[in-house]
Amino acid sequence: MKIIVNKALLGEAANLLARVINPKNALPILADVLFDVKDNEVTLTASDTEVTLSTTIALDTMGGDGRFCVSAKDLSAALAEITDEKVTIIATLESDMRFTLQHNSGETYFPIDNADEYPLPKQEQVSEPVTLQGLQVRDALKRSLWATAIDDLRPIMNGVCFALKDSWLDIVTSDGHVLVKSHIDTSNGTKMTDEFRFIVPKKAATLLSGVLSGDPVSVSWNEHSCRMEFFPYTLTMRLVEGKYPNYDSIIPEDQPLEAIVPRAFALCSLKKVLPFSADTQGSHLLRLSLTKDRLKLTAEDFNFSKGSHDSFYVDYNDRDIEIGVSGSRLAAVLSKMNGGELMFGLSDPSHAITFEPKEQADGCDVLMLTMPMLLNED
Repeated sequence: MKIIVNKALLGEAANLLARVINPKNALPILADVLFDVKDNEVTLTASDTEVTLSTTIALDTMGGDGRFCVSAKDLSAALAEITDEKVTIIATLESDMRFTLQHNSGETYFPIDNADEYPLPKQEQVSEPVTLQGLQVRDALKRSLWATAIDDLRPIMNGVCFALKDSWLDIVTSDGHVLVKSHIDTSNGTKMTDEFRFIVPKKAATLLSGVLSGDPVSVSWNEHSCRMEFFPYTLTMRLVEGKYPNYDSIIPEDQPLEAIVPRAFALCSLKKVLPFSADTQGSHLLRLSLTKDRLKLTAEDFNFSKGSHDSFYVDYNDRDIEIGVSGSRLAAVLSKMNGGELMFGLSDPSHAITFEPKEQADGCDVLMLTMPMLLNED
């Protein structure tokens, strides 16, 4: 079998598919990429049995069809330094079982594995597809993934919750200390009369955040799996089993104290004081003090006799309040949130702080929340 294919498209696909493959696999063939050549196209697939990604590339020339597997590592290495526009692939599916990649100045060859041994996901009945905007989903995932948990006892918290109802989609992550919620308008002709929730594994969500573009995403699912189609890829995944907590129940309905905070000044101030905070299991306790027109951040590390404080102007005209916050989590919130000005919402030192852009983007309302920390008594 002989095919000629665009090198750039093949290289891009090979590099992305390699991100699906685990460094160590129970089945050696899961270190491979599956080639399926037919109808003047080649479909490439990579899987770790939980997440499967495939893409189809049109061929310039096709001589015969067939299925075979080759090492993803070898394929990426063979394509890495080739500058040709087109490459020729010769697959010998009998006798020596060899994959040969030819280019203008030479060729590379390595073994072919039997495609019949490659474990593909079962074709399951799924829901009617719902169409989402790729950029909205991508941006929501990029701002959310940092807040997923690493918890062997509660694996549901390690994933990303997708909740669809009416013409809205919530994309939510939380580790129990922080929460990120993107409330996205999906007014595209698809209206859900019932609420559907499923939990996407973090690996699949990370892949989506890196590859989604302005193209629409078709999403269909059942109790156990989900399929997302977006040009030119199809991502199939096993969903995280379990019921995601009712995240809306922990979001305060009313925050009586509100401050309008310039995000750039807050980030600058945080960078000044954070290195001098006490590292308590990676949390870096800070004292956040709000007084009229000022927000003060204070860091202290009594074990090493060091500390720092910095303040800046904010739009606030209510009672004074002090609350303990995790500096590392606050840094993530300020970095991932969009907008020049943020709304900080508070009630008292024992309740959560909420963060929202003063001006929300069209079609997407973003809210982040962090739980307070206990302040050291003076």
